[in-house]
Amino acid sequence: MYGIVHNSLLDHLKDNHSSHEWDNVMSELADYPQGGFLLFESYDDSSLLSMIGKAIEIGQFEPDDFLIDFGEYWVLETAPKHFGAFLSLTGNDIHIFMSNLNTVHDRASALFPGYSPPSFRILGNLEDGDLQVFYSSKREGFESFVIGLLQGVCKRFEISCSVKVSGVLESGESVFDVNLLK
Repeated sequence: MYGIVHNSLLDHLKDNHSSHEWDNVMSELADYPQGGFLLFESYDDSSLLSMIGKAIEIGQFEPDDFLIDFGEYWVLETAPKHFGAFLSLTGNDIHIFMSNLNTVHDRASALFPGYSPPSFRILGNLEDGDLQVFYSSKREGFESFVIGLLQGVCKRFEISCSVKVSGVLESGESVFDVNLLK
């Protein structure tokens, strides 16, 4: 994962769970670099997983809820802060944005050397209010984070939704049911 994700996690904790000195808590981790994470530098995934584990332990968070909240934070706070102009090119409504999820990640590849983006397939019609999102990534165990990302996209466009994991295919794709609430 890139430093921008690590820094976003730390920002999320400071913005939403300020009862702890998160900089000090995280700096105690063995794989936390002195001086923090560089935004566009790649770090081993284990460092982010250590930070997530420490946050859950210290904050006594429910793991799935914490990752969902972090996913929403990424879409609503981190992405606009660092990629605002870029995001504006992906569509000004949820229909266009959702159809451009792979394009968004492909474009990010230009910013992040060696980036291996996830891929998305979408079945259904937003007009009907029900979608299935098929998510594939080399990273495993981030389904709750993806739920948060999808919920964040809906909130970005001021649409209420429910998102749940409906299964994992033999191909490794995670399947998410997205229901747009009218």
